[in-house]
Amino acid sequence: MENWKKALVVVAFLATIGGLVATQYMQVRKEVSVTISEKLSDVQLVAFDKGVTTEYLLSNDTSANVLKMNLGSLCWHYRKTYTAAFAIVWAKNDAETSYALNISAIKIYQSEPYTTEVSNFPVKIYLHKDPTLPCEAGWGASTDSSGVLYYDGSSGGSQSVGANAFVLEPIPSGIVANPYSGSTLTYANWTDATHYKTFTATWTQPSGEGYIWIDDYAFGSSSDVPKADNLQQYSTYSGAGGANFVWVEIIVSPSGTDVAGSFSDYHLVIVVELLPT
Repeated sequence: MENWKKALVVVAFLATIGGLVATQYMQVRKEVSVTISEKLSDVQLVAFDKGVTTEYLLSNDTSANVLKMNLGSLCWHYRKTYTAAFAIVWAKNDAETSYALNISAIKIYQSEPYTTEVSNFPVKIYLHKDPTLPCEAGWGASTDSSGVLYYDGSSGGSQSVGANAFVLEPIPSGIVANPYSGSTLTYANWTDATHYKTFTATWTQPSGEGYIWIDDYAFGSSSDVPKADNLQQYSTYSGAGGANFVWVEIIVSPSGTDVAGSFSDYHLVIVVELLPT
């Protein structure tokens, strides 16, 4: 482990929860050899779920130079699940890098410097494979059993995922020669170089907003759901077969109880480690 390169992908939250409007925004920065930017980067964020005040939950506020997520108005005893708030994509192929991206933790801080974690932010955060299914049962819906709980504000905050951590692998160059092509970002799920499925996102400007990457899947269409079925975990990681993306589920007020107090200017930190392939 001591030979791994470590990096932080920083996602900042601005939220007021408890019968008011919860507004969240995201900002990004460069750390070590992992970069994240609006259009071209090593790590990319892709919108999927529809928004409340914006077309998609993940939106680009160009006036503040941040990506943000507005969770909408929260009523008493409110519980809201975003099964695919966004995807995390390792936008590299194996000709560009010899590292996979191990997502080792998700932590929440109130501000920089990141020294004291917030253990009671009223959300649960899962990483999982299917953007259309929730990780927890409710209202008779099917669930995605692949979900790994990374953060739980009712149980100490950041969870120790250990060997269950998801590993995003670089796409085999025989499948995708360049993850970025013009205004298209390609990510994939594969068994080997001849058995795979690719999915795309388009660099799009929703009306009145800034450009973001938006997944191209359309509900009700004949196209394949962008599922990361072969996504590996640290305990099973072998470098053979995998996926270079994972979906982030956010459950707001997961207990369904009243949320007391105000939460503002919080930072969600996704801790990643570069694992040699």
